[in-house]
Amino acid sequence: MSAAQELFAPGERKQLKAQAIEGDIVIDGALTENEWRDAPLATDFTQIEPGQGLASEVKTEVRLLYNARYLVVGVICYEPEGVKGL
Repeated sequence: MSAAQELFAPGERKQLKAQAIEGDIVIDGALTENEWRDAPLATDFTQIEPGQGLASEVKTEVRLLYNARYLVVGVICYEPEGVKGL
């Protein structure tokens, strides 16, 4: 097994269902529409470094919305050090 295969070895298969919506979402990075609040939420991510496979040390939230034209991905990546950590 190569190093890449070991690093990204398949684990538990997870799923996140996309929420169907009517109309469009404003792409502004704010995720303030009610549709975001109502969409299923994924938070149980694992990390690669340090500690491959351990629960992520930094909170991340992912939601998926779709309509007849688009799949829209909403992601909030929390930074414990705030702006200085970016």
